[in-house]
Amino acid sequence: MVPPVTVVPPSPPSLEVLPAVEEVPPSPPSKKLSSSSPSPEVTTHAVAMMAAVPINIVHCSTR
Repeated sequence: MVPPVTVVPPSPPSLEVLPAVEEVPPSPPSKKLSSSSPSPEVTTHAVAMMAAVPINIVHCSTR
């Protein structure tokens, strides 16, 4: 009976992983901006990634 209890917690963490993804992208872009300023493409890719994450979450919530 104890093993099943441990299986229950893993499901909530999976939901927390989605929000965590949003916080992860913002940090790399900031470092790339300072290290590689002459590469605007990196910033656009970072923005696309950040924009895609929230959109996916919205679609999941609407469903």
